[in-house]
Formats: sequence, C-alpha cells, structure tokens
Amino acid sequence: VNDYSNIKCTAEAYVDFADDVEVIGDLSIKETNSGKNGYEVNAELSGGIREKYNYGLILKLTYDGNEHYIEVDEFENFRFDTAGDFDTSKLSKIEVVEVTRSIKYGYRDNNNNGYGAVILAFFMPFIIILGAIAAIIVVTIVCVVLVSTKKKKKQNALANQENDSSQSDK
Repeated sequence: VNDYSNIKCTAEAYVDFADDVEVIGDLSIKETNSGKNGYEVNAELSGGIREKYNYGLILKLTYDGNEHYIEVDEFENFRFDTAGDFDTSKLSKIEVVEVTRSIKYGYRDNNNNGYGAVILAFFMPFIIILGAIAAIIVVTIVCVVLVSTKKKKKQNALANQENDSSQSDK
C-alpha cells in the first residue's frame, strides 16, 4: 500500500461466544433515522442468560462483491453507522458468524464482587459506629477548648479589673 491516508482500520477482539443463543429474524438491513449513515439489522435473540450477559452478533456482509465483518449488539438494538455511502441494494449476503457474550455492567457476581459486597455489608455498621464515635470525640474536644478559652478570658478580665482598681487606690 503506497498511500496510507485513505486507510481506516478498527479491530476488536472477542473471547466469549454464546452457544446457547439462537438468532431469530431475516437479518435484513434498513436505514434508521438515528444518524446520517445509521442502519439497523433485523435480528432478535432467544436463549442465554439475559440477567447476566449482553449479547451481540458478528456479521459477515457480502457488499459489492467484497466480504466485510461488522459487530452489532443487542444493547444498541443491532444498529451500526457507516463512515461513507452505504447502498443496501449492493448487499448480496448477510451471515451470522458468531454470537458474542459480555458480562453486564454491574452484574453482582462480575469479577467476584459478590464477596466484596458481603464484606462491605458486614463492616459497614462498624465503620458507621466508629465514625459517630470519632465525631462525638471531636465535638467534645472543641467544646472543652472553647469553654476553657472563654473561662481564661473571663479570669484575665477580672484580674485586669482588680489590677486597675488597686492601682487607682494608690
């Protein structure tokens, strides 16, 4: 390739494929109103564990005699955008190569976070109690310091008055 300025390449790697999901739909592609070059694949999925995983499709498109691979996922309603013109009449074949699976964000057992939640739930009351005790100690110390400072000022004022009155008597 002599001229790299017109080449754009994006690559992603998938490691978790779903064998327990069936693809339903004719896989036709239609233009959407979501963007300038937005398209949607007519596909639905059945099976799998929807509470735990998000699913997607790797599609092999035969477009204008050339094979292209794209990824669409259920989270985005099987939509994709193209950088340039895309004429659906030039599509001669659409095949599902693989169904991908990724763990849903925030899933409780994701990365053993279930253990962390149990530990956090167990120690949280202790942390709250320790925080309350620390706050009480700090407030008590501040009050004692304020009262003693006020008391010293009052004693100093009285001592100054006595000094002034004793000096005026002489």
